[in-house]
Amino acid sequence: MSSQIIASLRKHDQLRGTVFQAAKELAHRADENSGEVTISYSYLASKCHQSRRTAIRHIQRLLDMGIIARARFWRPGHLWGANRYKFLIRWERPPAQMYNGAKLSSKFPEPEKREEREKYGSLADLQKAKEKVLGWLTEGSALWKLANEF
Repeated sequence: MSSQIIASLRKHDQLRGTVFQAAKELAHRADENSGEVTISYSYLASKCHQSRRTAIRHIQRLLDMGIIARARFWRPGHLWGANRYKFLIRWERPPAQMYNGAKLSSKFPEPEKREEREKYGSLADLQKAKEKVLGWLTEGSALWKLANEF
């Protein structure tokens, strides 16, 4: 949602009533940096509680006013196309995130200090893991006996 685009729409005196509502619905779904939105007439009509034909008229009115521009995409062999709209009005874009030199947190855990050992751990690590699993099992059960075989 781009509140900056909506704030710019409110400054236009020529936008009133349901045309303003249609522009606001477009702005709600627009990318706040590029101002682009892809939406169908039917979806816009349902969000504005209007008919599909009225939504088409509102889009045409916004195009005529120079508030939005339209790019049409057609998929060959299909009966539908897609419209992408871009807001042409000026709005205050969010500031770009600046790198301040601080170390960013990693998505991965810090690597352990590696010791000289085998690729998959040592025999002591394997014994520790086995004792841990045996601690979860009841002594004398079928699973406990199975785990002790290895």
